[in-house]
Amino acid sequence: MAKKKKRYDDDDGRVIAKMNVEGMPWYSPGHTRTLSEEEREEEENTKKPEHYVEDELTPDETKWVMFGAMRAGCVFGIITAAAVTIAGVIAVLVLGGVNW
Repeated sequence: MAKKKKRYDDDDGRVIAKMNVEGMPWYSPGHTRTLSEEEREEEENTKKPEHYVEDELTPDETKWVMFGAMRAGCVFGIITAAAVTIAGVIAVLVLGGVNW
């Protein structure tokens, strides 16, 4: 009995990335299929799905993304500086470089 191919609800049959790449073990020259002119035009003119959202951020969203990134960078910097300081103090005490 042949294994049934899975069918997904959101699969429209388009190829996102061709996996037939030279150098891979499964590479077989000649099996790549290029789109005809009609198929290419149809793909370009296809209407975007209803749930499609543009990737552009509003200026306010951009400001908050930048603020969050700066805050995360500052937290990382403070933690790193504290760790290096503690490691330096421990090294000085263990190696006996300073007589307290």
